Amino acid sequence: TTAQLLQQGLFHHRQGDIQPDAVLIAPDDAKAMVGPLRNMVKAGIPVGLVDTALSDTSVAFTHISSDNVQVGEMAAQEINTLLGGNGSVLVLALNPGISTSAQRVQGFESKLKQYTGIHETSLQFTQDDPTKAASIVASVLSAHPDLGAIFAIDNLNAVGAATGLRNAHAAGQVKVVGVGGAAKQIEDLKSGAVTALIAQSPYLIGQTGVDFISKKLSGQPVPSNSITPLGIVTLKNLNDPQTQQKFIYKTNCVG
Repeated sequence: TTAQLLQQGLFHHRQGDIQPDAVLIAPDDAKAMVGPLRNMVKAGIPVGLVDTALSDTSVAFTHISSDNVQVGEMAAQEINTLLGGNGSVLVLALNPGISTSAQRVQGFESKLKQYTGIHETSLQFTQDDPTKAASIVASVLSAHPDLGAIFAIDNLNAVGAATGLRNAHAAGQVKVVGVGGAAKQIEDLKSGAVTALIAQSPYLIGQTGVDFISKKLSGQPVPSNSITPLGIVTLKNLNDPQTQQKFIYKTNCVG
């Protein structure tokens, strides 16, 4: 795991004993990552968090993220609109203990209470495995052939949801609202397998992370938290220059 790699020091420079001046990281476990990252801080290496958080907020000097509760709220609102206020929805989530997933589910289920015609069929944990997500979709569809929508909590779950629906010949019939803007998700959006994406601002998150690291190393004040904006990507606005710049993940860097 990432926590074990940090404990073993594998994030140190491969050519010697040189340590990084700072670390910018998205923790994959809110609790297990606390110890290794605290040890880095004790060694004089400031730690900044992007996207996911830690159970002990004192470890990092800053946390840059989207409002993950709002992500879930926006997904619930979009699904209510897509289903016309009536229907069932499956939620595909990450493992318990991952802050982003838990907060997105929290926001989704809280907002869903406002839509009395929409009900959650089940909440399924996929270990962020698209193959498992596809299998779950097939199983739920078999038990609930009238399934109206799927809320896929992140990139890989959205990929799995689209695959499961294609395998069941239900792509386009069941609405999929995913999170993010990776290449495969955009491909699925164009094909109609995914209906909408609640998009974070990867460009701004990365830009802000580098800026905060630079300020921290030069002794300038840095906000302890920074929230970046969200957007909804659909076929209607996919090719908009602002959408492309702010919300679509880039597969390479252009100098």
